[in-house]
Amino acid sequence: GPSPTASPSPSATATPSPSVTATATPSPTVTATPAPTATAGSCPGSTATWSGTLGGPGAGAVQPNGTYYTTTATGVHLGCLTGPAGTDFDLYLSRWNGTAWQVVASSTGSGSSESVSYSGSPGVYYWLVTSYSGSGVYTLRTARP
Repeated sequence: GPSPTASPSPSATATPSPSVTATATPSPTVTATPAPTATAGSCPGSTATWSGTLGGPGAGAVQPNGTYYTTTATGVHLGCLTGPAGTDFDLYLSRWNGTAWQVVASSTGSGSSESVSYSGSPGVYYWLVTSYSGSGVYTLRTARP
């Protein structure tokens, strides 16, 4: 896939401030279902589900809810993306390195399902879903340390 075109532009301060709409702290919907079985489209270990719509090639969406998240633990950041059949959606995980956002993991296969598992240190991160081709509704299942 191409470089993401819809990444947040943080100002150059010690604290990441992506230009996002001021919203309340995101509260992911946590499903209370048992751990999913490892079938296509499932994401064992995920704790939150986000969804949105990409309008077409070059479109991008930041999750959770257009902003970033902070983790204080070292561990695995998990992201599983599912898009409509026939599309090519890509998934990127970016981390604030103190001066800029840096892509630390990505999954840019040629289909609509992507999976990222990244072992990272404490910090500030966000997910970016982009469309290389096609449009439609996507689902992103995530977990963090």
